Amino acid sequence: MGAILDDGLINVSEITGLGTAASSAATDFLPSTMATATDATGSDFVPVYDASAGVWKKQTITVAALQGPTGATGATGATGPAGSNGVIGADGADGADGAQGPQGNTGATGPQGATGAQGPQGNTGSQGPQGNTGSQGATGPAGTPSTSAGTVGSYALAGGLGAKYFGDTISGGSLSRALSIENESWASQSQSYSGTWRCMGYHHNSVRGSLFCRIS
Repeated sequence: MGAILDDGLINVSEITGLGTAASSAATDFLPSTMATATDATGSDFVPVYDASAGVWKKQTITVAALQGPTGATGATGATGPAGSNGVIGADGADGADGAQGPQGNTGATGPQGATGAQGPQGNTGSQGPQGNTGSQGATGPAGTPSTSAGTVGSYALAGGLGAKYFGDTISGGSLSRALSIENESWASQSQSYSGTWRCMGYHHNSVRGSLFCRIS
């Protein structure tokens, strides 16, 4: 490689030894003659002067790693947008049981449960005291009158002194047994009756015999 010009720039004749990156047909290696590009990659070549060897060499941009002195810290940039939520991590191991807490308040009464099955029959209890006498019941229906002679409900053909109309009552001691019913006269036996009797016809001095029913 030839000598470097005093102005520090390399002309065409001085870059023919850089390999495929330059040729004798290249124009002068002058910044003013170069087109501006933005597609440089780390594998592109740049000329580097090896100070220890005193020669120029070609090196890739990655190898040359052109770095100046560290600049001042720039201003803090604006806060970027919040990142998306990360994936939920796996559950951690269960921690040790904590101390027992205080007893809570009594809860509200729950709904009534269903009726349970009927239990077995208990033992017979002792007899209770006798209750009070109840009120008298209604009078029952009338029974069949007795047909025995002289009993309550029986009838007799009888007569006596004085007038007796239908429905009148008379003591059995004031009656005598009649033999028949006759106008103006009547025949009777002297036997009287017991109890109270009701006249079921008509009894008068002129009609001495009539039908009577014993009521008591």
